[in-house]
Amino acid sequence: MDTKAAIFTCIGAIVASAITAGVMYYNNERTLQTKIHEAEKQRVELRKQVVENKKLAKILISNTYVPRINTNIDSIFYTEISNESENPSNNMLLTVNFGGTEIRACETLPFNYVKPESIKNSSVLTLENFKLLSNEKLYVYCQTSSPMFESIKVSGDNLAYRVSKDFESMRIKTVAKSGNSYATFFKVIGCIVALIFIGFFTLAGIAFSNKKLKPYLD
Repeated sequence: MDTKAAIFTCIGAIVASAITAGVMYYNNERTLQTKIHEAEKQRVELRKQVVENKKLAKILISNTYVPRINTNIDSIFYTEISNESENPSNNMLLTVNFGGTEIRACETLPFNYVKPESIKNSSVLTLENFKLLSNEKLYVYCQTSSPMFESIKVSGDNLAYRVSKDFESMRIKTVAKSGNSYATFFKVIGCIVALIFIGFFTLAGIAFSNKKLKPYLD
């Protein structure tokens, strides 16, 4: 009875420790996520105040798209450049570097800023001296030799900050999604439970061996 009591006491202590560790891990994860969210919220709010106070324009690159596979026919490239502020942007410069990909044709809407001679036998699209009014968007559409690009960069005289996007980061975000904190929590609990069972069977084996060997040791 003493051996069984010791075993169950040990198991109880392990279970209690495992539960405590799991709860602490979960609470720490939630606290960390909350702090990150609050820091991001403060950063966005500060940036918003800068834009409002200095009458600067906030530009956003969004909805960038290239096909996932390459075909024998020309590929496409699409992106949107938008002014998300109440202030017009002045003297903007847009550069799309396609790397080793050749540009076949390009067009921008609602106004076409592309000069055909500027993209002939080129792999870089450059648009200069254009502006976007408040909440206005510029749609960029190109036909290229392959479905890829290196980078998109936008600058201007009165932008709150320079904006850019590159192909590698866009591809990584599409393929690799961030892990779920709940899934991680349950994985940790599963590992702890497995260790508990291993410990239990180890102690049970030791107790059984001692019982069998006791007559020979006396």
